[in-house]
Amino acid sequence: MLAIGRALMGNPTLLILDEPSEGLSPLMVKTLIEAIRQIQREGVTLLIADQNVKFARVVAAAATSWRRGISAIPASSKSCGRTSRYSGGTWRCDSVVCVVIPQQG
Repeated sequence: MLAIGRALMGNPTLLILDEPSEGLSPLMVKTLIEAIRQIQREGVTLLIADQNVKFARVVAAAATSWRRGISAIPASSKSCGRTSRYSGGTWRCDSVVCVVIPQQG
C-alpha cells in the first residue's frame, strides 16, 4: 500500500501493479480492492498482473489469461479463471493481466 501511495503522488494516468495481492491476507486483499476502486474513481487506469485470478476477476474491466507465460487468450473478467477453450484444446488460466479503467463521470 505504501508503494501504491508513493506512485500516486506523481498524479499518474496509468499505474502498473505487479502481483499486488501476493502474500496478503484475505482481509488485506479486500482492503486492496477498495483502494483500487478508489483509484479508479479518481481517473487512473491500472494495469495489473496477478496470479490471484479471483482478485483479478473482481477488479478487472478487461483481462487476458496466460498459461505458462506463452499462451494469451483475451477474456472478460467474468470468464477468466474458468476452463477456457481455444484451438489447441482446453485449459485453466494460471495468471491474468487485467485492466481497470477509470469510471466515466
